[in-house]
Amino acid sequence: MMKRPSVSYLLAATLALIVCTQAPGWAQKPSNLSGKWVFVQGKSEGTPTVPRIFNTTGAPAGSNDMVITQTAAAVNVRIGAVSFVYRLDGTESNISADGRAGFPIGKATWDGGKLVVTLTQEVFSTAKGDYVKVPLKEVYGVANGVLTLERSRTHLNGKVDSQKLVYARATR
Repeated sequence: MMKRPSVSYLLAATLALIVCTQAPGWAQKPSNLSGKWVFVQGKSEGTPTVPRIFNTTGAPAGSNDMVITQTAAAVNVRIGAVSFVYRLDGTESNISADGRAGFPIGKATWDGGKLVVTLTQEVFSTAKGDYVKVPLKEVYGVANGVLTLERSRTHLNGKVDSQKLVYARATR
């Protein structure tokens, strides 16, 4: 004879199933990157740069401040006089807020509460006599009032360099 499970056993099993299926979603909650951030040189490895048109080396940012506004559709980043838009709808697009040619093409997603931006930039290679696509990656994360931007860039010679830029929330 088969014993039927008790009502309390079924309720406990159902609750456990709900918690297990929802827990991964809870861990994926996007960070709130919005605000004005000030570069902290002493805790950083590298200096703030902005994309240089058709060049992976980047250009000096011209400012140690970064302003981020965030919506469900996009994360907008302004460093100095340069603004970027990281769209969150899964499409790849030019990250220049002004639609300027030569800026990287990017796609942004949330991963474990961090904003991960995968970029591709076309750069002219004199050795190949043509444009080649080189990958770049940026990861934005916030913890305890500190924003960390981790970047990796691949150059034409294949060398990859990495930066870890640390920003504190501006008090005003």
